[in-house]
Amino acid sequence: MRIMLNRLQEIYGLRAERQVDELLSKNSGRIYSYTTESIEAVTNALEAEGDDKVIAICGSGAQPLALLENLGDGGHVAAVDFSKLQFEWTDLIKKLVEFGRKEKLAEVNISPKERNWFMDDQRLASITASLDKLSFEMMDVSERPTTNQRFSKGYFSNAPVNLKYFHPIFVEGALVHVAYCTSDLPDRPERFLDVVSTKIGEDVRKLYELDVEKTEEACRIEASRPVIYHKCLAEKHPYGLALFYTPAVFRRL
Repeated sequence: MRIMLNRLQEIYGLRAERQVDELLSKNSGRIYSYTTESIEAVTNALEAEGDDKVIAICGSGAQPLALLENLGDGGHVAAVDFSKLQFEWTDLIKKLVEFGRKEKLAEVNISPKERNWFMDDQRLASITASLDKLSFEMMDVSERPTTNQRFSKGYFSNAPVNLKYFHPIFVEGALVHVAYCTSDLPDRPERFLDVVSTKIGEDVRKLYELDVEKTEEACRIEASRPVIYHKCLAEKHPYGLALFYTPAVFRRL
C-alpha cells in the first residue's frame, strides 16, 4: 500500500510539474510566477499564527502559502487578486507543495536565498498540513473590499491598496505594505521611515501606526538579498533615485 501511495504521489507530482511548465509557456509575460519580495521579511513582520485570519495579495502564491506555516486549526489565509491567472498558477504551486516537489518549487523562485524556503522538510510538512486553510477571492484592493470577512492581519505587497476602505475589516492587526526605498536605506533607515510616515494619508494615520522596529528588521532582511537588491538598484526612479522593495509594517492603533 505504501509503495502504491508513493507511486501515485510521484505521478501526480510529475503531472503538476508539467502543468506548471505549460501554464508558463502559454502565458509568458502575463503571469507573476515568482515573488520578488523576501518571504522571510513578510512572514517575520506578520507573525501569522494560531487563529489569525490573514488577507494576502495572491500574486505568485509564495507569500500566501508561506503564511500558512504556523496557523492553527482556526487560522485562515484569504488570497486576493484581480487576476484568475494568478489563482490558477497558485493552485498548481499548491500541488507542488502537496506532492513534495521541492526542486520544482525552488526552480520557480528567483532569489537564491529564497530558494531554500520551501526546501525545509519540516516547514513544507507544516504548510502541506494547512493547505485547506487557503482560499481564493477575486478582489481589487484599490477599491472597496468585496468580502464580509474580518481579518487580523494583512499583506498587500506593492498593490495600490486604499487602506481607508479596508480598515473596517481589520479587528486588530498588523499590515504589511511593500514600498520603494532609496538605495542608502541600509545606512539610513530613518529616511525611509520618514518617507513612509508622510505618505500615508491622515485617515490612515488615525487608525494605524508604523511599527518602526518591525519595519527596520524587514529592511535589513531585504538589504541582505544581493541578487534582488542589485537588480532593483538598476531600476531608476523618475527622480533619479536608485530603489529597491522593502516592507513597511503598520499596526492598528
